[in-house]
Amino acid sequence: KERQRSRDDRSKERQRKNKDEDDDDIMEVVVVQRKDKEKEPEPEPEKEPEQEKSALELVEEGDLETYDKTKGVGKQFLRPVTGFFCRACKKLLPTETESINHIKSKIHWDACVQSSKTQKRGAGAVTGGEPAAKKTAK
Repeated sequence: KERQRSRDDRSKERQRKNKDEDDDDIMEVVVVQRKDKEKEPEPEPEKEPEQEKSALELVEEGDLETYDKTKGVGKQFLRPVTGFFCRACKKLLPTETESINHIKSKIHWDACVQSSKTQKRGAGAVTGGEPAAKKTAK
């Protein structure tokens, strides 16, 4: 019995020593809370802000019948470069503000009217500048 006790005592003593040695290796214990089985709703992805229209895109479009200084015509003649180049007027406009003012100007409107007439004549002309429908055989 005594031998059994001394073995048990030694065994317990070794376990304590081993336990103490093992504890030295543990630097920190982190307690993680267990999540419920239900998932938390995922946050909605952030919507990309819609790009606002430029001031040029917001200009009300006029017509080539009557000039209105509050409306723009001939946006198709503007091409962005380091500014904007108006093909109708052959004018370089460095800023969007100047472009807006330009397409509202009488000079630009006149150039657009002239360009429109030139395009119509060029499209219908066969010879002599007369439209094909009006040309009669002689």
